[in-house]
Amino acid sequence: MKSFHFIFLIILTSMATISTPFAFSQLVLVLNPVQSSVEEGQEVTFSGRISIEGQGLSNLSIDIKDAISGQIIGTTSTDTAGQFFLTWVGVYRGEPYLFYAEFVLAGAPASARSEMYEVLVTQKPIEESDTSETRTESGVEDELADSNSELAGNLDYINPDFLLLIIIPIAAAIVYAVYRSRPRSSAPRPSVEIRGGLD
Repeated sequence: MKSFHFIFLIILTSMATISTPFAFSQLVLVLNPVQSSVEEGQEVTFSGRISIEGQGLSNLSIDIKDAISGQIIGTTSTDTAGQFFLTWVGVYRGEPYLFYAEFVLAGAPASARSEMYEVLVTQKPIEESDTSETRTESGVEDELADSNSELAGNLDYINPDFLLLIIIPIAAAIVYAVYRSRPRSSAPRPSVEIRGGLD
């Protein structure tokens, strides 16, 4: 089997300048369908097979290309069955890609190409921040703790003498009000008789 592949490659190389189109016309390069739309950052898996007269060809380099930009997005090799696999991460660019697989023999003016598939990479939606006024219980507790800390910090700056100036008049006013509110006795005062005289 390996000798067949080796002989085939030798024949292709020797025929490159004579009948290359005929030689490459014997190749069948198939690219399996891919998803038509993905989101940027998602993976796209390319797979396919290259064969001649139904016989898979191993150890051949297969390029996955974008026909619009002409860029090769990746290169892979075929396995013993002539199959190939390649994974690509979608990149947003505002227009679709047009992918195909291609096998190019070194020194040959022709190549084998597969059918093309259009893939649109959409932009990942921007996550919106939560602007609702709903606060979690932990958030409320944190705010209360901050308020208490701020109040305690403000009390540290109050002068004790200033507190006395406020408390003493208030206490005196309370005592005076309590004294005035006490019921007064309506009983007559005892009379005092003063006796005496000059002899």
